[in-house]
Amino acid sequence: MENRHTSRLLSLIAIFVLICLLFAARLINVQIAARDYYPLVTDGVRGRVVTIQAQRGEIFDCNGTPLVKNEYSYNITLDRGTLPTSNAEENEALLRIYEKISGSEAEYEFSEIKFPGRGTFPEYELDESFLESSENKRRFSRLLTTLEIEDIGTVIDGQTYPYAASVFENQISGFYMGRELHAASELANDPTSVTFDYIIDVLTKRYGLVDGDGEPLYDARTADFLLRLRYDMESRDFSVRVPYTVAENVDIGLITYLKEGALRGYSVEVEAKRVYCEPGVASHILGMTGKIQSEDVEMYTELGYPLDAIVGVSGVELAFEDKLHGMDGTMVITEDEYGNIIGQEITEEPVAGDDIYLTIDIDLQRAAEKALYDNIEYIHAQAAAIGEERNGEDANAGAIATIDVKTGAIRALASYPTYDLSTYRDDLAELSSNEARPLVNRALAGTYPPGSTFKPAVAAAALTEGIITPTETIVDEGIYMYYKDSGYTPRCWIYLQSGRNHGAVNVSEALRVSCNYFFYDIGRRLTIQTMNRYCRAFGLGEDTGIELPEKTGALAGPDYRTEHGLDNWNPGDTLAAAIGQSDNLFTPLQLSVYMSALINGGVRYRAHILDSVRTFSGETLETTGTEIKSQIEISQATVDIILNAMSEVVESGTTATLFDNYPIKVGGKTGTAQLGSNSSDNAVFVGFAPLSDPEIVTTCVIEHGSKGAWAGMAVRDVFTNYFDLVIESDTDTDTDTNTDTDTDANTDNGANGGGEA
Repeated sequence: MENRHTSRLLSLIAIFVLICLLFAARLINVQIAARDYYPLVTDGVRGRVVTIQAQRGEIFDCNGTPLVKNEYSYNITLDRGTLPTSNAEENEALLRIYEKISGSEAEYEFSEIKFPGRGTFPEYELDESFLESSENKRRFSRLLTTLEIEDIGTVIDGQTYPYAASVFENQISGFYMGRELHAASELANDPTSVTFDYIIDVLTKRYGLVDGDGEPLYDARTADFLLRLRYDMESRDFSVRVPYTVAENVDIGLITYLKEGALRGYSVEVEAKRVYCEPGVASHILGMTGKIQSEDVEMYTELGYPLDAIVGVSGVELAFEDKLHGMDGTMVITEDEYGNIIGQEITEEPVAGDDIYLTIDIDLQRAAEKALYDNIEYIHAQAAAIGEERNGEDANAGAIATIDVKTGAIRALASYPTYDLSTYRDDLAELSSNEARPLVNRALAGTYPPGSTFKPAVAAAALTEGIITPTETIVDEGIYMYYKDSGYTPRCWIYLQSGRNHGAVNVSEALRVSCNYFFYDIGRRLTIQTMNRYCRAFGLGEDTGIELPEKTGALAGPDYRTEHGLDNWNPGDTLAAAIGQSDNLFTPLQLSVYMSALINGGVRYRAHILDSVRTFSGETLETTGTEIKSQIEISQATVDIILNAMSEVVESGTTATLFDNYPIKVGGKTGTAQLGSNSSDNAVFVGFAPLSDPEIVTTCVIEHGSKGAWAGMAVRDVFTNYFDLVIESDTDTDTDTNTDTDTDANTDNGANGGGEA
């Protein structure tokens, strides 16, 4: 019995020893005998770095109302890191991915594939329309360089296109190779000449679409698809760091469906798209985001941006790109030799971009844009009632600029016609061809003669310099005769209309009735040099300081004429300049800044649209303070004289109908600038409110608005919204056929803006 137990024990020990020997043998095999195999697995483990896109900052108005936010969507992208490396396997993987998406229950639109040829495999000819895009040309040229094909360039209608050649019925049309343009027959034998057929042949072999004998490996339809796709992938710099988007805005159902297909070579990317919370409002201000433009590649590359980065391309998005963009993070993805992901590690966390808070009040902005449209419709109604040509029937565009008098903060910038950022790409062709130029921000880029709105600046300069006193009168005789010996005798607008004159008027009365004769005389006595010293201090012809691109317009005078190679400045030109004509051209924002500076006693604050910058969590990083841009001393007494005169313009002048029974006292000045005999005059109105302690200034310009007073309607509507007023009666549909208006341009004896004197 005891021997039996001993036998069993020995048997168990023998089995245990055998198992240990087997494990030992296996271990020896792995570590020693098979060392040439297993290091392949170890060496096959590799890591690649991918970018984690930072969240772009969002944009808000001054009250914290969101204007531009991020909306996240899923995109299917090709992943260079997990695609097979051989042509045959890569082509197979691409076909499977596209077939899988096409075969899903939901239908998705694939991203556009761009290709320089038209036709079908293997017969193609160059698509000339493809090269109309500078981006397409740049990518094509770069790919040719990669293929070591000299970028010779084809000349068509005098323009050199950066591609190798163009073939029409196998005839070479001509090449520009840094020398004379040669005839086709001469180039046919030139060994450096490259045809488009040759390029297609190179790409066909490069992408493994034919075998070593040049025989097709795929049917014509499949080969055509693969050629187009792989060209587009390569031209877009598809790489480990630059993915290629297959389909955008897919749902979780498709993602699950793809994962069930055990596919390789694709990944799911989360993309943040900009969502405009007020579609069609403030479009010119906010601007757009997009891919890096070709001319900006070098700049952004130096800043560390990847080539496929989304950046601001216009408006606030561009102006504050450095604050909105944030810092992308990085993640290391570890894969085995078969491309299977076996590990992920975030090596650098992404940092979200900062949020931008604007000085714009979106409610006021919306009201300003509506006011512009309503004002133009109002002018059309007035023109129809008058029934004569060139009375505003051709009014079709305009702009409004509203700023805070005490800080320079911009509360509204409206331009009409406008557009909708959310549909911009679909509407681009129509917007670009529209003669009214809706893409132009007229509040900042539109420059207009100020007309009589310029006269308060001249009055302030004359009073401050002692050229006139508040009570001194000048007798308007209708025709200004000071330069009669030279033949230059400009006329007051009222004389041109009726043969009458304003008689003896002081500065307040001259502003109220907009007497040109009065301002001819004080302008002459001031001299253009002194007049312009004040105007520059008020910001006319100067940059306003706004963070967005703007035009600085033109301040008429000898300096401007000399700088632009124009005719010499004559004494008579000063008369035209004094009533806002000659070469004077200003933006609506400049006019608002100028009037604010006058109200502030000569202190001009920098106009700004940035209120503050805050982190994603709400911490304030910076706030825009009030900054003085320039200063010239204007006494409070002088300011009061001018403002009170401007209040009389509103109460008893040509805008009295619009502001009849208005709940608060306001001031304003009209301006009417002639544009020629074939169109209606421009209408300009600059207003401020309230009279006792002005808070805001608003300028409205209506192109071809006919009468300056008619532009007052939009300003009134902006004031109504800003002060939250309740208006008992609406004058929108009133018909005002009053023709008593201050027409400021060319009110002389035929001289254009001033003659020899």
